[in-house]
Amino acid sequence: MILLAIASVTDLKSYKIPNLLTLTGIGIGVMINAAIGWEIFIESMMGALLGFIMFYLLYLCKGVGGGDVKLFTMIGIYLSVPQLLEVTMMTLIFVLIIGGVILLVRGVLFIKAINGYFALLEVMIFRHRSIKEMFSTLKKTEIPLMSAVFPACLQYRDWE
Repeated sequence: MILLAIASVTDLKSYKIPNLLTLTGIGIGVMINAAIGWEIFIESMMGALLGFIMFYLLYLCKGVGGGDVKLFTMIGIYLSVPQLLEVTMMTLIFVLIIGGVILLVRGVLFIKAINGYFALLEVMIFRHRSIKEMFSTLKKTEIPLMSAVFPACLQYRDWE
């Protein structure tokens, strides 16, 4: 949780998550899980792989940054696959809430929603462009993902 708290602060300040932070967390997680036992180690590697794959696909669509990919790889090392999926779903819920508030405060929520809806319709119905092209043409509002990841992890910790 300490590494997540530090990542939150740096992401909120600079929209960057330092490699040193995520790679340190990954290294510590690998060593801890290897010391616990083979089964736990394999389970942690599956969590890391799933975290990497899910967020790398989002990265390819320019939905998240590279630091977010490494961060979810790190989170996956400490959680089982079902736990990682729960944290990811909670993160998405928090992103929607936090992103909605940011857009509402900026006064562009309705405009962004309509533009996104029509861009998605164009892809689904008319097949003029790919989803990747759709994401690249929509004007982006950056939301530091850690503003949603940290509360999702805290919320998950409260469930346990």
